[in-house]
Amino acid sequence: LMKEAKRLGLSPYWEVDDLIFSKAHYLKNNNLSGLNKKERVQALWGVELFKECLLLCDGAIASTHKLAHIMQEFGMEKVFIIENALDRNTLSIIEKIKKNGVCSDHGHDEIRIVYGSGTKTHDTDFQVAAKGIVAAMLADKRLTLHIIGELTLPKECNVLMSRIKRISICDYESYMEHLSRADITIAPLENSIFNDCKSSIKFIEGAVFSVPSICSPSAAYARIIQHGENGFLAYTEHDWTHALLTLAANAPLRRKMGVQACKDVYE
Repeated sequence: LMKEAKRLGLSPYWEVDDLIFSKAHYLKNNNLSGLNKKERVQALWGVELFKECLLLCDGAIASTHKLAHIMQEFGMEKVFIIENALDRNTLSIIEKIKKNGVCSDHGHDEIRIVYGSGTKTHDTDFQVAAKGIVAAMLADKRLTLHIIGELTLPKECNVLMSRIKRISICDYESYMEHLSRADITIAPLENSIFNDCKSSIKFIEGAVFSVPSICSPSAAYARIIQHGENGFLAYTEHDWTHALLTLAANAPLRRKMGVQACKDVYE
């Protein structure tokens, strides 16, 4: 297709929002270790084809600065950055949810943490925060954890299974409805180049409902989050526990931080 585009005098660009064109970096993503052989092969099958397609194009579009930098390292001279953001369709879904009054439909006796895992490739990412989350939930009985998508929970979570709710992978509107009911959203990520290429989309999606986020300090989250102002960055297990308990204990702070995050995202 790229060669035919060139023959026709067109100038194709290759766009991506994940580091799927570097096998070396992909193999350093420890989330792959949680997959069976078939799933692992499936995750890696297209890497060389993606790289070839990228290099056949005249330019590239990346969603993050780190991703753009790696594209340039691969030999792509012309690279533009268009960050993941809010499109008209997403904005219409947000307005519909707010209009229907779905947000925060639970009482003050529950403080809901929502984690959008999505696919099965986030087990190692979640383990970064797991012990800190468990410690916070043991300290504050109001905290519950709602997981959207596939995730293998570590054994530390066994003592809290009655307060952990599993939600199947769903369409985007349903996913956003679940987020709108959150008091806190989380985005744990293993420290890696692969994850430094990921965007801050989980922060953005929570922020539109004025829900504060706790995120690992990967490159994109470190750029957008002002720690303690519009969200929290958690470097250690203790950081995860402290941030969760701080937000759980202080409803005005949750609201203030969420409102600031919403303002920043819309700006």
